[in-house]
Amino acid sequence: MGPMLGLMGPTHSVNSEIVKLVSLRNSDSLSGNFFLGSGSIGTEQYYFFYKKTADGGYQSGKVLADERVTIFEEKRQDGELRVFEQLTSPSLWISLFGPASVGIKYEFVIPEGSLKQNFTLQ
Repeated sequence: MGPMLGLMGPTHSVNSEIVKLVSLRNSDSLSGNFFLGSGSIGTEQYYFFYKKTADGGYQSGKVLADERVTIFEEKRQDGELRVFEQLTSPSLWISLFGPASVGIKYEFVIPEGSLKQNFTLQ
């Protein structure tokens, strides 16, 4: 793939999807503010979340926790996952073959103060 890389220009992000996250809560709590969890499957670390489906149900999702993921806290009440496709910029590659996708980037945007760290199990 060496010579082909020289034909592709720099990359840029295209916002391809916004997923509304569902707030989770404790069984004894009246309101929820937990949007994003993390854990491992085997040796891989993941972020886990729930999203609302078109039919009103809830569906789980996961994203590998790596350099493609950024988490933002903002003054807001809801959470969302923004998915960006990384495309090549105009170059000889695009003029010959069209835009090339080189990966996906994820941004979790959650309410300020809802990012929890240093959990202790008792």
